[in-house]
Amino acid sequence: MSLRSTLYWIAHALLVNNNTIGNADQLKSSRTSLKRKVTFAAEQLINALNLNSNVSESYATLRQTFEDFCICHEDYCELVLSDEKYESYRTVSSLNLDQYCKSVRDTYNNAYGSYNEYLAQKTTEKSKQEAKLALNTAKTTEEKLQFAVSDQCDAQPVLVFSQNALSK
Repeated sequence: MSLRSTLYWIAHALLVNNNTIGNADQLKSSRTSLKRKVTFAAEQLINALNLNSNVSESYATLRQTFEDFCICHEDYCELVLSDEKYESYRTVSSLNLDQYCKSVRDTYNNAYGSYNEYLAQKTTEKSKQEAKLALNTAKTTEEKLQFAVSDQCDAQPVLVFSQNALSK
């Protein structure tokens, strides 16, 4: 191998290593930015739930941002675990890679749990409204049906037929 090609390969190796370090810095920056975005999107979802406004859009934003974070975090982990020269990249604010990801996942899960509670509450309210509507309809058509709506049975409408209605 000539001196010229040896120098070329040395320069290429240095360039690749520098680009990889640059890649690690870029991924670290992206991951940090996405963590902030997940935190912000989680707060936005909680606010939307409290205001009962733009809930679906806020959840969609949170979900997409969290997915982006997970992809970026996976790429970052793959890179920094591939070589010992990235050892300093494996800890951020005294959190290792798994703990860092878990903190973001916990933020997401807390907001997602609130979202699920909101959906359950909306379903219960809808069931109660449907039961009330059925009761009002039954009264106006003078059917001999009685509706019982109980909070103990998750507001599911229960039909109770009177003896007169069953005998006809």
